Amino acid sequence: GNILHQWTFTLFYVMSELWGDVVLSLNFWVLANETTDTKDAIVLYPLFGLGANVAQFVSGQILIHVKSFCGQITYGSQLKFLVNMTVVV
Repeated sequence: GNILHQWTFTLFYVMSELWGDVVLSLNFWVLANETTDTKDAIVLYPLFGLGANVAQFVSGQILIHVKSFCGQITYGSQLKFLVNMTVVV
């Protein structure tokens, strides 16, 4: 009942959560369309999709191991560790 009563705030929250994923995906495919020829797209686009799914799986596994490795350190320290790992990779 409370979600429907405050539907404007609920809609704002849902749209703000989706915005990052949608815009990032849209930007990626715009870049892919600008830099890939039509004949190469037949081969490369499925690889892009496969790479995106593999990257999500790998990043999830990395986060699980970082959480167990870092243990009781603060959120800020974990975030610094992940940013540094991203820069190194």
